[in-house]
Amino acid sequence: MLQLSVFLLCAICASAMDLKTFREELLADEDFMAARDYCLEQLGMKVDDLKLAATGDEVPENLLCFAKCLQEKQGYVDAEGTIDLDNMKALPVFSHIPDDKKDDVMACLENMGKIETCADIQKERECFHNNLN
Repeated sequence: MLQLSVFLLCAICASAMDLKTFREELLADEDFMAARDYCLEQLGMKVDDLKLAATGDEVPENLLCFAKCLQEKQGYVDAEGTIDLDNMKALPVFSHIPDDKKDDVMACLENMGKIETCADIQKERECFHNNLN
């Protein structure tokens, strides 16, 4: 089913967390599942399209677009593309980030600019990846 859904793009910190636990948290979150289903429909995707290896630098554009849709739908990014840092801190993935890295991740997110295109999600992904590896 859902391998490492793109909230993966927060799950980019895959190496720093228990992926099974993260996956279970997502699947149990009704708001996430509703947003997931909405974004799948909007983008003409299927659940199987969300499968992604936990490693690798290249993320297909459809997954970047899915992540952008999810974040907009769940209020992590507003209509102008501004990241809501307080909401980001509330993401389940943040509980899996080592305490000594949380400030670095948040500073990177704060300084990365707006998320206006699917490709902008890659910058967000790098905030996690660069501060956790």
